[in-house]
Amino acid sequence: MKTLALIITLVLASTSLMAQSLPVDTSNFQYLRNRIKDQTLYIQGDPTNPVFYIGRGYYKVQMHDYKGCIEDETTAIRLDPERSEAHFHLGVVLDRLRKP
Repeated sequence: MKTLALIITLVLASTSLMAQSLPVDTSNFQYLRNRIKDQTLYIQGDPTNPVFYIGRGYYKVQMHDYKGCIEDETTAIRLDPERSEAHFHLGVVLDRLRKP
């Protein structure tokens, strides 16, 4: 478990460094909005499946919708605490929100 925590910490550090140096690319926002709509439909069909919340949270973080991502990843963790993707996405967002 300590190894996983170390890996996540290293990935978060490298992700935050990359995020600081890159401008926001809005050219694919329509694509991301469409993927979010798809995930929302999947959630409406099966609101107990954490994979759909993880997917929607993934697309939201790419659009810099950090609040929405936190809500989705928190729901996914509540539904299945063992899902590492949800913990990772949540960590990325919380790290980005810490940065000035």
